[in-house]
Amino acid sequence: MAGVLRRDIKNALHLKTPEKPQPSSTQLYNETRKIRQEIKGERNTAQQMLALPVEAKYVHWHEINSETKEISHIFMAHPDSMKLFRAYPYVVIMDSTYKTNMYKNPLIKMVGVTPTGWSFLIACSMIPTESEECYSWLLKKLADILDVMGASPYVFVTDQELSLINTLKEVFSRS
Repeated sequence: MAGVLRRDIKNALHLKTPEKPQPSSTQLYNETRKIRQEIKGERNTAQQMLALPVEAKYVHWHEINSETKEISHIFMAHPDSMKLFRAYPYVVIMDSTYKTNMYKNPLIKMVGVTPTGWSFLIACSMIPTESEECYSWLLKKLADILDVMGASPYVFVTDQELSLINTLKEVFSRS
């Protein structure tokens, strides 16, 4: 349940009980799958993805494509990250990993920096494309987090993604 790799579970079991026969990789896979299924219950993967942030009290938004009925946009941020971001909204570093997930959608990571140089994850978002429309949705959600204070980041650090830069000029015009 803690996300420990099967090989690490196998090593820990061997260290704890070297005299007993060790489970095979297949046995460990089946057992972890059974545990995940027990946690998930009757929910499908999409329902689970939408339920977990609610249960963990994350700040989250999502949109569903009206035609395909699939989740098209999702934004999640841990409550502690929100406290840090509201305290230190000065610098935001944004980067995406492209086509590295099973949906082949960009996963955008937003990272903040404290005055002492420590970095922290502000939020993650999955969007269908790296278009201005998608970035606009994402940045407006980020702005909603700060709306309570009326603060705005001074600096955004990006990888020269033109659609992101254009959208930043619209949503965070003072940055």
